[in-house]
Amino acid sequence: MRSGTVNAGSIEVFYEDYGREEDPAVFLVMGFGCQLTAWPMAMVNGLTENGFRVIRFDNRDVGLSGSGNRGRRINLPLSLVAPLAGIQLPVNYTLREMMYDTIGLADALGIEHFHIVGASMGGIISQMLTAVYPERVLSLTSIMSTTANPRLPQPRAKVAVRLVTGGNGHDEDSVVKRDLKTWKIIAGPHYPINEAATEQQLREHYRRAYRPAGTLRQLQAIAATGNIETWVKQIQAPSLIIHGDADPLVRYEGGKRSAELIQNSRLETIKGMGHSLPEELLPRFVEWISDHALNCRHTPAPVWVPVTALSGTYSPLAAAG
Repeated sequence: MRSGTVNAGSIEVFYEDYGREEDPAVFLVMGFGCQLTAWPMAMVNGLTENGFRVIRFDNRDVGLSGSGNRGRRINLPLSLVAPLAGIQLPVNYTLREMMYDTIGLADALGIEHFHIVGASMGGIISQMLTAVYPERVLSLTSIMSTTANPRLPQPRAKVAVRLVTGGNGHDEDSVVKRDLKTWKIIAGPHYPINEAATEQQLREHYRRAYRPAGTLRQLQAIAATGNIETWVKQIQAPSLIIHGDADPLVRYEGGKRSAELIQNSRLETIKGMGHSLPEELLPRFVEWISDHALNCRHTPAPVWVPVTALSGTYSPLAAAG
């Protein structure tokens, strides 16, 4: 395993790089508020054993990567409601910048073509990147994610309240207790979390990097980015959509919608799965992702997005609005 911090264009990104450098690269893009360590090592090891080079990394504002703080005040309830009313608020960043972080990391590591796997918010980022950089992406796997169309079913009330209200206390025990309850709710009863193992992981995450303000900025970024269906329709790469039909956070209809809009896609529905990566399903995920990546007969599109897009001079996403 190789690890380090690189300049990804506008921010420092911490990454871990597993497997042989000559093997096909797979980038793992994690979801809202989660560090790279939320990708289970069983999944990482399974992919490397199947012949892939696996890169997992901390998104901006979590873990050991840089901050996206531009000094814009966060009013979370207003940030969530404003986009639904067509109001644009000044924000610290959107998922567009996080997409640039990801392609910037690939550039810094000298990886021209790659497969990409995103979970939840990471799935939105991965869909955007696959649409905007068709010359780079060999295949896409989007897990428990969405097109973020506001007309799709929203998080169940109990989950939404927990996201908005949070809780009191920033000491380790308070944070772990609060997060453990959240994970129990969003994982659901069919694939319940291992409470002892999850608590230990949450403690490790807290000690590695506890950054609550960064998590709020990420949530603000999701809200400010809004509906990405314009770009999802442009995806050319072979796409695998994995979603549980019992997901209370990012509802099943979100994954189904991605599959409907992406012409070259396949939807795998997991009965009873909530919003988690259950340990017992990891071998299935590894098999699906590996087969999808190894069997795709996709040639990336000709170059049509210049590297200067990283500096903000142009990108199809920006041009589209």
